[in-house]
Amino acid sequence: MTDLAVNRNSRISVILILQYLFVMLTEFFILALQMERIDSNTTGIRIVQFVLQFLFLLFFFCIILNHDRKISFVLILCFQVFCSVSLWGFYYFIAHEPLGYDPNDALVYQKALESSFGRGYSELIQALKAEPRTNSLSDFGYPTYRFLIYKIVPDLENGLLATVIINAVMHSISSLFVFKISKRYLSYDLSIIVMALWGLSATSIHVNTCGLKETIFSFFTVMAVYNLVEIEYGHKGKRFLLFIVNLVFIWFFRNYISIFLFLTYLGCYPFRKLFYKFYPIFFIGIFLIAFLGMDILAKILPELRFVKIMRDKRMMESFGSTGFIPSCMNFFFAWITPIPKINATAQIKQLLFSGFSIYKAFFSLFCVYSLVLIIKNRIERFYPIITFMACNTVLVIITCNSLDFRFLHPSVFIDLILMVSGFEEIENSGLELKFVNKKFQGFVIIIFIFLFIYLLMLFYNK
Repeated sequence: MTDLAVNRNSRISVILILQYLFVMLTEFFILALQMERIDSNTTGIRIVQFVLQFLFLLFFFCIILNHDRKISFVLILCFQVFCSVSLWGFYYFIAHEPLGYDPNDALVYQKALESSFGRGYSELIQALKAEPRTNSLSDFGYPTYRFLIYKIVPDLENGLLATVIINAVMHSISSLFVFKISKRYLSYDLSIIVMALWGLSATSIHVNTCGLKETIFSFFTVMAVYNLVEIEYGHKGKRFLLFIVNLVFIWFFRNYISIFLFLTYLGCYPFRKLFYKFYPIFFIGIFLIAFLGMDILAKILPELRFVKIMRDKRMMESFGSTGFIPSCMNFFFAWITPIPKINATAQIKQLLFSGFSIYKAFFSLFCVYSLVLIIKNRIERFYPIITFMACNTVLVIITCNSLDFRFLHPSVFIDLILMVSGFEEIENSGLELKFVNKKFQGFVIIIFIFLFIYLLMLFYNK
């Protein structure tokens, strides 16, 4: 690796690592103050939490040091398989919870799979239809995937382990395509960073092992976005066909994501001239509707009243009321979630993916800055990816799922691209701050953003 390659990505990498270490030290300090509130059942998870964070730093450093896409893929694959199998082993042999703590949807899937084990696919579908939580097409995808694995590995316990390993491989493969998507918007060096952040995500280790559909669902989403972007650059027929195939697969995981992606295609290709002409109005308008228009929409479209009722319920649970201030908080958290939840009252899943929360929360405002620049300067090459991301974020805001990271996960790889892009822009160019020397503007802004999120994290963990 040349010195030039080091210089091109060393600043963002060093700052990310230093910030990560600082938040890890904060975690240790908070836990030291709350040791009497931590029960023995979560001690093992705390160890896993810090091991995942340490391994992220180790593998991230190795990726940046080697600075090669192929080596990065091998390192990500090793991280994914080792961490996923190790966490599954902890769940299975130590915690005696094969699907992890609070399995929720995973337990419903597993019961359907066990009831149809050794039988035909029609029995699985019947079992899924018999359960109200899995009787729609959007819940058929992941059980079908698991059903096929059980056909290859016809053993309930070994089939679970095989699923964990295959999940790890699938996420590693998706990191290659995240790199390819990123290369359309960033340099090779910065795309390696995006690839590493996606591939070494602690959230992926969590969903790989706990029986949830996000790993495979995200794989098809990444593939769909990749082909959507590549339509612009040639082989339009082939890319469109692959795009549609992935939309079909996604329909069996979350159908509204297929709809968002198809609407994005329509706007960015067949109706591009009209869509791009009014793009700023579209982008700002849908967020204004999400923030202000739910009550009006519920009156115009009666079928949305149930959505409003559920939104108000979640807002009460998350923010204590349904007024203007909670709506602002819901809107804000949709952009920076998940904030690291590291105190003694944190849920198990929050502890497990806190390693991902550290850089996602602390760098999210750079993503917002990227969006401002893209809309302001009409950088049209970004429109396909930010349109899809905007649609998913708007849905999260409308439904008040801003604190549930599962609903944001399908578009988080786009967040990573925009985060790195925005960071580089601020670090290199700064903002117009009359009271700060231009040479130090970027540094001052970065410190201010990190301090703001850090204080917010402390408040969130009080």
